[in-house]
Amino acid sequence: MVNEIRAMTADLNWREAMDPWAFVVAAYVVGLGATAAMVLWSLYTMRRAEKRRDEARRR
Repeated sequence: MVNEIRAMTADLNWREAMDPWAFVVAAYVVGLGATAAMVLWSLYTMRRAEKRRDEARRR
């Protein structure tokens, strides 16, 4: 019985002692990745719009 309580307490302490930095780093990676994707998508659509504008001016 005592060993079971110690095992449960040790498991509880391990959960409380989890390092949150892995989640913080993951959040930054997701945030920066999404920002980079949005910037690249914006550049692509901007160049496509400029190309269509130039083609319309030539007509």
